[in-house]
Amino acid sequence: MTNTMKVTGSGTIFVEVDHGHALLVLYDDVIEICDMWIDAGYRRMGQGEWLLNECLRIAKSLSYKKAVLHVDIDNEAAISLYEKRGFRTMGREYHMERTF
Repeated sequence: MTNTMKVTGSGTIFVEVDHGHALLVLYDDVIEICDMWIDAGYRRMGQGEWLLNECLRIAKSLSYKKAVLHVDIDNEAAISLYEKRGFRTMGREYHMERTF
């Protein structure tokens, strides 16, 4: 598995693996793991866990003390992975959209 890290600006880091990626958004006191994605054909093979661990390693190396992320309520596999790595539910959110 190869990986690359591209700094795309002062507030974001793009982390890429062979069959997936994540976007880290840097705030003053928290790092947000956004758009974490693994190609469907490579899920349940450890790549998601490796990618999450890499995101957390980067956060720690930048001296962040807190990481947050959003996950669909019906994505049980992702929720299980995040809980395994120490994430806990903060509350419920409404995702809203508007079409034009």
